[in-house]
Amino acid sequence: MATLFNPNVMLDNIGISIANLQAACSRSPGWGSPRQAGEGLKAQAKRLDDQLLTWARCMPIHWRPNTLISGRDFDPTIPSYLGLCDNYPSCQIALVWHLWRLQRLTLLKLMLVSSNTSSPYDCSSQTLGSCTLNDSEYTSSHREVAQDLVDSVCRSTPFHLGNRSLPSSMTDFDNLDIVILPGYSSPDALQSDSDYNQYRYLTTQSDEHRHHVIAQGAWHMMNSLSRLLELLSEEPTIANLLRPGQHQWIRSQFLRVRTSLHIPSAGYDDVNHNNISEKLLAN
Repeated sequence: MATLFNPNVMLDNIGISIANLQAACSRSPGWGSPRQAGEGLKAQAKRLDDQLLTWARCMPIHWRPNTLISGRDFDPTIPSYLGLCDNYPSCQIALVWHLWRLQRLTLLKLMLVSSNTSSPYDCSSQTLGSCTLNDSEYTSSHREVAQDLVDSVCRSTPFHLGNRSLPSSMTDFDNLDIVILPGYSSPDALQSDSDYNQYRYLTTQSDEHRHHVIAQGAWHMMNSLSRLLELLSEEPTIANLLRPGQHQWIRSQFLRVRTSLHIPSAGYDDVNHNNISEKLLAN
């Protein structure tokens, strides 16, 4: 009997392997010489990254984000990232893609750290984030991958929040001043300008879709932004790869989500992540 492809299960299994790789490095320096240790870590991280790329290629078309252009495909009152937004079928599917991106960034961190083989480092006494790289190790390919992955997270904010900037309330469901993206349409259905025009005018915001995004969007975005901020804070080699403007967008959207969710400035998580975002802005 053929085994059905389950995206969540496959991604969870890869995530377990990534966690095991991180744990193995943190427990023991016994990977041979520093160069051997670096090469072994890099090879395992590369193998897992290949699995993540295969996962993305296997995604059904109706799971893939659809990139929209502000003013053409959605209301320009919705704050967009570089004039763009990625639309998803649901907040849950967007969260799965964010997990995939964060896993790739984690592996990129491991591969960058493994390149620092000029001097020994003891993984049993240092966190991976404490290892630093020379500028020569910041290859253009690593920089492009990191920026593209963070771009994808940033482009999803308009989908999750629409044009909301105030604390949320039960009246949001019936507040016509709140604008969210139109319902999702599969990317393969948008092949020409005429298709885009049909998409723009024929797609309606059903009550179900609107209520789903208003109820869950901010919570899911908080989850993804918090984990991204944590990763960037613990590993400056990743944060330093980002392009100008990405740090500021992440911080501004984190604060926007915090406002929507009524998270006070004195809250434990808020203090931690505000400190993180302040560090990012200092770069």
